[in-house]
Amino acid sequence: MKTKSIMVEKVKSNRSESRVWRVYIPGRKKYEQYCKNVKSALHYMFLVKSQTGLPLDDNSYCRLMWESRK
Repeated sequence: MKTKSIMVEKVKSNRSESRVWRVYIPGRKKYEQYCKNVKSALHYMFLVKSQTGLPLDDNSYCRLMWESRK
């Protein structure tokens, strides 16, 4: 059985031409959030982790950390 984890992906915003970060847990709509920048996406990831106890997806976390250093 595959363990659920907190995921992040970059998606296109409906309101503008810019791209935003989507933080979510697959299969749980309650914890889905769209963030405008990397810092807020990281903050929300750790908030959801503390509330749910689920692990962070390694690839998503590494990508956010890489983006934050640009």
